[in-house]
Amino acid sequence: DTTDTHNYQISIQPLESETPFPSTDEHVVKGARVYETSQAALLLTSLVPGTRYRIIVREQMLDTAGKGLSDGQFGIDCEPLIVETISPMEVLAADIGENQSLLT
Repeated sequence: DTTDTHNYQISIQPLESETPFPSTDEHVVKGARVYETSQAALLLTSLVPGTRYRIIVREQMLDTAGKGLSDGQFGIDCEPLIVETISPMEVLAADIGENQSLLT
């Protein structure tokens, strides 16, 4: 059944103009963090604020019966997605009253 969930390989790597991941990080392969999952969503953590990343997804190849190949072969890369984490936001309490607060 080709509707069965199968694996995806997700790689995330800072752009060349950004600070690379430390080589001691888990899952780092040729400068990218690489994950495999069969879940519909993946939370990527430990990213640096204000940094641009390239994300690439590859789907596990299927055999003629629609099952993932046992040797874990993955298809070609999808179109790279470039994302940027936002810089931390500073919130100041300009005025604090008994039942209100003005934040700037």
